[in-house]
Amino acid sequence: MPQISEEYLSNTLRLELRSKDLTEVGDDFYKDVRTYISNLKEKIESETLKKNFKAVSKLSSELETAEDNFRRIVEIRASKILKARAENYKMSIEGKMTPEEKIFYESVSSIFKNHMESLITGNIIINEVKPLQTSNPTQNKEATDEVNTEKLKVVYVYKDTPTLFLGGKSIKLNREDILTIPEKHAKILEAQGLVKIIK
Repeated sequence: MPQISEEYLSNTLRLELRSKDLTEVGDDFYKDVRTYISNLKEKIESETLKKNFKAVSKLSSELETAEDNFRRIVEIRASKILKARAENYKMSIEGKMTPEEKIFYESVSSIFKNHMESLITGNIIINEVKPLQTSNPTQNKEATDEVNTEKLKVVYVYKDTPTLFLGGKSIKLNREDILTIPEKHAKILEAQGLVKIIK
């Protein structure tokens, strides 16, 4: 694995953008880049204490470029892995994925399988809301108690979604939100690949 540097990351990004296939980066790529970025931050702190602001400015610029390029590389590689899974063409990325990406691929495959099963069985329907009956106060109380005792799950939102109807409420999920929603909705949304259940 080559020494990680600003130039190396720029070249890796350029190759990833040019190639329609996943490029080979080495098993320790993500670990090495995180170490490189962490070292840059430590150098910035050190130079700041020395009041060497010229060095701080140069290192800060390098850090910003590195983090931006790293993020773009991660997004592009993830997109290629998702495309390979969607087209059921694992051979195109076989031997090119890092250990972390292999875990990602298997997770996506599991979500994809669950999603297909949900579509077939009908469990994916989440916008059917049954209104509470208002004619009998006792029944209303029982229904409310049932909602209040429903199991809740904390979820992390992977991407923005159109408006959904959950538990009689209209909500819009925003990427990187962390929400608490009813367990049954959380499982369906996770199967769709929209969220991940945290706890």
